[in-house]
Amino acid sequence: MIQKREWEKSFKNVNGREPNEQEYQQAVSEGLVKEEVIRSKNDKRTIIIVGSILGTLLAIIIAILLTIFFYPKPSNDQTATFNDGSSKSTLRSASTSMAQSTSLSEHDRQVLMDWDRLSLNQQIALLAQTYAGINPQTTLLSAEKIAMTANGNAGVNDGYIQWYDDTNVQHKLDVVINNNTVIFNYIDNMSGQPQKKEVKINSLLSTYYQNGISKQTTDNIALKVVTPAELQSSDPKSIIYEALINKGFRRSLVSYDGMDVDTAMKNGAPQNLAHDGTQYYYFESKESVKTTGVGNYAYSANHPYKITDTDIEIGYINNAPGNMAKIPYRIENGSVVFEASSVNFEGHNIVFSFTKDPTAKDYIYSKKESQ
Repeated sequence: MIQKREWEKSFKNVNGREPNEQEYQQAVSEGLVKEEVIRSKNDKRTIIIVGSILGTLLAIIIAILLTIFFYPKPSNDQTATFNDGSSKSTLRSASTSMAQSTSLSEHDRQVLMDWDRLSLNQQIALLAQTYAGINPQTTLLSAEKIAMTANGNAGVNDGYIQWYDDTNVQHKLDVVINNNTVIFNYIDNMSGQPQKKEVKINSLLSTYYQNGISKQTTDNIALKVVTPAELQSSDPKSIIYEALINKGFRRSLVSYDGMDVDTAMKNGAPQNLAHDGTQYYYFESKESVKTTGVGNYAYSANHPYKITDTDIEIGYINNAPGNMAKIPYRIENGSVVFEASSVNFEGHNIVFSFTKDPTAKDYIYSKKESQ
């Protein structure tokens, strides 16, 4: 049995012409010639495409393996977290690199080297004293605990100092250090306007870390420095007071016997549910909350409140002295979450929500005070 081309050549020599398809098929059936298998262009194209895909995947896998085995892993110093680690963290890479910068004068380079020799707590203490000198009204130095949170891995060079005042309100001071310059951004206590002040590191060192007395003062303040987590956990109520004081809220009736307000009123519930079931609150301090209801006839009034482990208890609800509006809460990831509260009233189950309302303060203070 011969190949097709050899058979065609032999046929032409004998017959003086090319064989046709019928003659070729007859020769194949008689076993005189091998049948030729013809691959379609689509088959070839499929093979090419599949081969290209497999080649690309192989290249990607090789690249990933090379990255895993040969890419340099960050050192412990680079991955250390300023925010969650010890308050005596030694994260110094940013300030050290500034001290080594060729663009600095010899004097500034020496100042930054002196600054870098200080512990993190001492640096924060010096920043606190410097800010208090700029803004004497601040409560920073009288705070029991001080913390600093960094932006990213910038350490003390870019972040904000946090503390609580004696009314349990949290304050924050933005701090950025650029070479030999410290930049403070804050809200002025008197004007309420944003302020930006700059001071040189050599100036704060010569003022607050020059002699034995000033160094001891700085070290005493440094003892107050804790991590942000310690600051928050030192007094759980501080987190709650921060979420309440100088903020407005609305308590609304959202469910009546399992039905929403509109459905409940259509099914025979009192027609003033939404109206009478809404109260506004503005927490003026850690002892007093100012409240009012809906309508011109509802006066505003101040009432005491207290915080328990599970609720905020307000000594007033719907003009009924002696009753307590209980606002359930929980602390989640350092933030206060207010939960719905359920009240049984005349055999009916009523559910209230408690949400922030930026209009509450103005609405409450627009009302006449009850006498």
